[in-house]
Amino acid sequence: MPVLCDFIGQDGFLLHPGFGDARSLFASMLPALGSKCRTEDHEKLLDGLLSREELSSTAIGHECAVPHIHSDLVSETGIVIAVLDRSLDFGEELPVRIVCLLAGPVGETNQHLQLLSRVCQFLYDDEFRARMIACTTVDELRDLVQKRDAR
Repeated sequence: MPVLCDFIGQDGFLLHPGFGDARSLFASMLPALGSKCRTEDHEKLLDGLLSREELSSTAIGHECAVPHIHSDLVSETGIVIAVLDRSLDFGEELPVRIVCLLAGPVGETNQHLQLLSRVCQFLYDDEFRARMIACTTVDELRDLVQKRDAR
């Protein structure tokens, strides 16, 4: 099973980012992919994420969503984790407080699926989710995920 932290950049943890809707949240998360994503065309990635979201919500319940995209704009898989200070409606009456965005290159389907599975393992853990939401600093969030990832 892959180690999530290997795919999260230095700025890949966001705590209480400002947003008005999914578009503004995703727009604030994409730059945090940094060198893990190596693309400057965030607007096209944003459009791709929103198109994916229109097909069906990436909310998985338990106040969590895992928006994800394969794109030829991405040369290396990256993950950004955001914990929101208030719920965001992801449609289908599924409010979200934790968002794990995954962007990967076209052709990396196996790795993409393994990472999605690993993220879901974390997010289906009630205690872990509660501890994520209770974090008060980015360092605390990063440490929490790194410790859980090391198991």
